[in-house]
Amino acid sequence: SQEQWFKSSPPILLWSNQTLSEAYSHKIAQKNIKQKKQTVLVFPYRNQVNQWLKKCPARIKKQVILYDGALLPKKRFDAWMRIKNNPQAVVVGEHLTLFSPVDYLGDIILFDEHEQAHKQWDMAPRYHNRDLAILITRLSGAQLTLASFSPSIESLYAAKTHSYTLK
Repeated sequence: SQEQWFKSSPPILLWSNQTLSEAYSHKIAQKNIKQKKQTVLVFPYRNQVNQWLKKCPARIKKQVILYDGALLPKKRFDAWMRIKNNPQAVVVGEHLTLFSPVDYLGDIILFDEHEQAHKQWDMAPRYHNRDLAILITRLSGAQLTLASFSPSIESLYAAKTHSYTLK
């Protein structure tokens, strides 16, 4: 059964608007900073990353590390090293963020999980950020939250069958 698949708690489906999702992510990031754990925030689009950063409280912003494919190789390497050496990092970005070197992972929050932009379909390897995040949290024991104002059919079904926790 799917419950046996997870070493940690099953994913949370947070069915809410963008403002509530952002407030939730701030609360989770603050909790993880206090516990010396890392938080990964994955957005489907870069403009959402920038919007989140504008609303981010200063106490969290000190720990934020931007990590995505738009960074030049040197800046991406620098971000990689900062993530690797910071157990309180709040890693923010798009697809590539899930591949960051988080050794102290507390939570992954996938914003707008219903968006097609979370699917990598144009080049190999092909994957869906949701499926990759599920695998990462299973292996690490971290908590996954899928945030959406309009959840995908798959996530709604998983919440209805109690494979996900609905909030």
